Amino acid sequence: MKNVCVDSSGELRCYNCGSKGFTEKRTVRSKMLVGVGAMLTKKKLKCQVCGEYNDSGNADPYTGPASKKYKKMYENELAAAAASPAASSSGPAQLTAVEQLSKLVDLLSQGVITQEQFDQQRDQILSA
Repeated sequence: MKNVCVDSSGELRCYNCGSKGFTEKRTVRSKMLVGVGAMLTKKKLKCQVCGEYNDSGNADPYTGPASKKYKKMYENELAAAAASPAASSSGPAQLTAVEQLSKLVDLLSQGVITQEQFDQQRDQILSA
């Protein structure tokens, strides 16, 4: 199990396939515990595409999927985004600095990113 990743727009992505869809679930090992111990275990983020569990400890920067199976899909996604810059600009507007900061605060309060990572991202947003 690896840490969940955060892309450049602040969205959580699966380390294995790059998907943005997660559900919170307890692992099979934690379900085997009996009584209160089972309820005290921390829920993990389960990817809806590949089924891998992502730890929500420290979010790593997203550089692409770890699995070879999903690398080709990611490369096609990047190529499509680069080929049609007009289409991406006509889509949803870029997030304002206030919206980006509020997303970062949410990630920090959820414990997905550390205070160091928050400070670094905040400085990047404010300097832009």
